[in-house]
Order: sequence, then structure tokens, then C-alpha cells
Amino acid sequence: MVCSGNRGLKVNKTFIIKMIKIRQLGFTLIEMMLTLSLVAIIAVAAVPMMGDLINTSQVRGAAEHMYSNIQLARSEAVKSNQPMRFSFTSGSGWCYGFSTVANCNCGTQACQSNTGAVSNTALSEDSSTYSSGINLQPNGSVLNNSNNPTNLTLKVQGTGSRVIKINLSALGQVSLCSSTVSGYSSCP
Repeated sequence: MVCSGNRGLKVNKTFIIKMIKIRQLGFTLIEMMLTLSLVAIIAVAAVPMMGDLINTSQVRGAAEHMYSNIQLARSEAVKSNQPMRFSFTSGSGWCYGFSTVANCNCGTQACQSNTGAVSNTALSEDSSTYSSGINLQPNGSVLNNSNNPTNLTLKVQGTGSRVIKINLSALGQVSLCSSTVSGYSSCP
């Protein structure tokens, strides 16, 4: 049986078009391997950056939490018209808390507000003259343990060089600064 010229050509065109569409539905093994290799390379490069991001977030969270609690303790001293003791311990197992009780120790439950250390962070002070605490006065000022006006600088440090400083002036003004974590004014 002999077909007329056009009809046979249409069948072949349709068949070829179907074969091309079927071919385009999948991936070759080489394409798949190349894609997986690129994803693996990107993932290996991103993992260290994620660790840095997590540590920066931990330092930022710890410093901002302490900053807000110092402000809270100061406002409580003004509101209640009585001195508020803000105590802290330094090192990697640091803590802080505040209370109207003179011997508030953040390692015990004697403080109104107790906060334990954030993992991968450490707390230190610029000088050791505070004996792990300060007194916030009803007029908003800050006194050391000898009842002298004082400035206090605490440093929350993470792994590497991430440091955020919490500055408390003798007048009770609290500020944050950092030369190593973005989003804060630079420390003097």
C-alpha cells in the first residue's frame, strides 16, 4: 500500500515532536550530578557563615537582654523610691539579677530577676572595682559598693572577636556599643 505524500510526512513530524517532548521531561545523570555538586559546594561554604551568624545573634541577645534589665532595675529603683542592687558574676558561667535586697546574689534566688548565661558567651567588666554589683539609687544615679558615684562598663563576648559593651554612667544612662558587631555605635 502506498501512501500519498503529505500524509506520511505528517505522521513522521508528529512522531518526532512527541519524541522531543518525551526527551525534555527528564534530566540526564550528568546534569543531576552537576547540580548536586554545586549544591554541596554552596552548603559547605554556608556552614561556617551560619555558625558566625548564630554566635553574633547569641551575643546580641545576651547584651540587649542585660541592657533592658539594667534599665528595668533603674526604673524600679525610681518607682519604688528605694535603692536597687544589680549584681552580676563574670566569666563563661555568668549571671545577673536585681533586687531591693542588699545582698542580692544572682547565683541564688534572692534576686527579683535572675538570668543565667547564654551559651558561647562570657561576661567581663573593665575593672574589678564593682565587687560583682552596683547600687541603683532612687534618683537614677549609680553607686559602687563604697557608695561612690561610678561608671560601669560590662562586656558580653562571644567566640572570636564579637564584643558588645554595656556602658552605665554614674547618672544612670545605659548605652550599648560595639566595634565588632554591626548595628551599634562604635565604642570609644
